[in-house]
Amino acid sequence: MEENSSENDLFLAKRRMVVIFPFLLINFFISIVMVISSVIVRDKMSEIRYDYKLKETDFEYDISISECSTLGNNIRKSKIGNITQALNVNEAELKKVYESLDASFTFSVSSFGLISLFLVISICLTYKYARFSDEKIKENPNHTPNNKHYSTKCFNIGKVTILSLFEIFLVTSLFLTISKFDTKLFQNIYDFAEKCVINKDLFRKKYSNCWEIKTPLHLYYIFVILFVIFDIISIILTKLTKKYNVWSLILSLITCKKYKYVEIENGKGFIIPQEKTSTGNDTPDNQIIN
Repeated sequence: MEENSSENDLFLAKRRMVVIFPFLLINFFISIVMVISSVIVRDKMSEIRYDYKLKETDFEYDISISECSTLGNNIRKSKIGNITQALNVNEAELKKVYESLDASFTFSVSSFGLISLFLVISICLTYKYARFSDEKIKENPNHTPNNKHYSTKCFNIGKVTILSLFEIFLVTSLFLTISKFDTKLFQNIYDFAEKCVINKDLFRKKYSNCWEIKTPLHLYYIFVILFVIFDIISIILTKLTKKYNVWSLILSLITCKKYKYVEIENGKGFIIPQEKTSTGNDTPDNQIIN
């Protein structure tokens, strides 16, 4: 399987990879949701900011504005344009939100790329080290039970370092988006729909993104947090693989020891008996007697 070295505990390699691989697979699917939700949010925000045009005919024939509202009267007096401009949505804040959402999209795509790379490497290492049974590993003369394995250790250190640095930027971007994007940003639009528009359902249908943007945005928040949480769990459990057979321990704990914990296997490789050779003093009769 591999050349003799001072760091070739194949049981440790197996324990590491059967922990690292599943969490990378989970985060791979989480990153897909992050990309999709961030794309949806960015596109909705772009449409709200640039494409949602108010027209006088909207109010004359389709929607109708009540006379009693100051906000409604201001709309009648103003030059009809984009909904955010007509309803005095803070353009500076809107620009900051759009930029933060653009950054969120970039980080989502980057997370997908990084996880994909690490997942491919982990598939190779899992195939190399985790597919053999414990008995097969013990038969391997290169197996040394010293709780050291260079290849999987380097992979884990590289993964943890790169993803940790990346997640700092990811979480920072998340909090910037949360701090900048608030329902108050579109409060004039919501107030206008509630207080000024007679045909509320039609208005909300025509400008649905102002309301629908919240769901994919919250979905993005949730999955970014899950991405970080699962990575932290993976780091902790991978650290524990030096002393514990992690999945067996977890199964034993959650079933209140109904399933017995399987201790980690540290036995050296089996000694293969050598065929005895005859010596000059051995006679055929002696060999038969022996």
